[in-house]
Amino acid sequence: MNPLLSSGNAFYQTPPEIIEASRLVLGRIELDPASNAKANEVVKADRFYSEPDNCLEHPFWEALTVFLNPPGSRIALGADGVWRLNGSGSTGKSAQKLFWNKLYHSWSIGKVGSAIYIAFNLNAAIPTNPEMAKLPRCNTSSSATSSCINGSGRIKFIHPETGIPNNKPTHAGLLLFLPNRRNFVRDCERFQKYFSQFGEVTIPG
Repeated sequence: MNPLLSSGNAFYQTPPEIIEASRLVLGRIELDPASNAKANEVVKADRFYSEPDNCLEHPFWEALTVFLNPPGSRIALGADGVWRLNGSGSTGKSAQKLFWNKLYHSWSIGKVGSAIYIAFNLNAAIPTNPEMAKLPRCNTSSSATSSCINGSGRIKFIHPETGIPNNKPTHAGLLLFLPNRRNFVRDCERFQKYFSQFGEVTIPG
């Protein structure tokens, strides 16, 4: 759905250029675990989870392909057992971390075939999630040719109400690819081809 930006809004949406590149790599998007009906008009996932679905309490997600741009806010588990976003306050846990853990677990045990995940910048994400360093990734940069990346190499996420791109996001972007193990070489070639427009692509050996 949408990382948190300087506005404090946890619901900024992914630029369509990144969604289209993800679709070209994945073939189609079966599941978006952090979305809503309006956002899915652009993502066009076969199915999606929104806050009432409480998908972080699922033991795992199951889909051939997943696109995930998690909320950038913090998230708290209520007394009723439902995870809810609580804005940019200091309470709760990192939604990015919780969504990443669930996606990576689901992929690791073979319940998810392949996935695209949008994280904050490389230096912020990998130290606390070392498994990311072993995955194909695109670190958005000023060398990007896509118009959805600004001159500082940051993703211009879309305001959900105005539809206007945010030209001054606070974080660089990290686009991670969890490839299908059965088609690893083919999938990595697709990722290199379609995501190099956003920055520097790395395919670990």
